[in-house]
Amino acid sequence: MVAGRTARGAQRRKARSEGIAEEERGKRVMAELEQTSQHDPAWDAKVQSFIADVLNHASREEREVLAPAREKLPVSRLLELGRDLERAKKRG
Repeated sequence: MVAGRTARGAQRRKARSEGIAEEERGKRVMAELEQTSQHDPAWDAKVQSFIADVLNHASREEREVLAPAREKLPVSRLLELGRDLERAKKRG
């Protein structure tokens, strides 16, 4: 049983690390796009790649973070987390 928990913990840490790396990469690409002219020949390809990366990241978070949270947490806690997220988004 302990080995299973250890393996799941390692998987969660790896997923968290990958998610953070994806978010950092996304921030760098957004900064590049802000500095790139929309008339640049590479603009469309960069934007399309960025969109695909964001959608893949969101899909992974849905599967690996949100779905398990919905299964394990009470509705009251999920609502509280949602309010916290909204407040954080407003703060920027």
